[in-house]
Amino acid sequence: MSTPLLPLLWCGFHVVKSLSNLLLGGVADRYGPRPLIVLGWLVYAAVYVAFGLATTAWQAWALFLCYALFYGLTEPAEKAMVANLVGSERKGLAYGWFNFAIGIATLPSSLISGGLYQFFGPLLAFWWGALLALAAAALMVSV
Repeated sequence: MSTPLLPLLWCGFHVVKSLSNLLLGGVADRYGPRPLIVLGWLVYAAVYVAFGLATTAWQAWALFLCYALFYGLTEPAEKAMVANLVGSERKGLAYGWFNFAIGIATLPSSLISGGLYQFFGPLLAFWWGALLALAAAALMVSV
């Protein structure tokens, strides 16, 4: 993928993410956050498996836009779940802890994925991410 086109790709990503956030936020309100979070993690797993197999620029573009759908499915649902789990007087604190946990988990996750990518290649790195997404979906269903 050529470097000058990266801002266009990111723009497309944020358009898909924003539109799906708007459209799917209401679905989370109607059916509850759990089904959308599970579906989002399944989309994440499928996209990551496909990223590991992608060989052309158009595939990377299509998958990156599908990856934005993961955010549209999960972000509003996760925020709704946080709000549902705590009382109204603790929402700010709960969102702070939620984002703190995501931030803390991102560093080791990125280091592991980067190491897998560097030493074993993209297939294993992306499939590792897909496996973790499937595990997260399974835990969400079972808990």
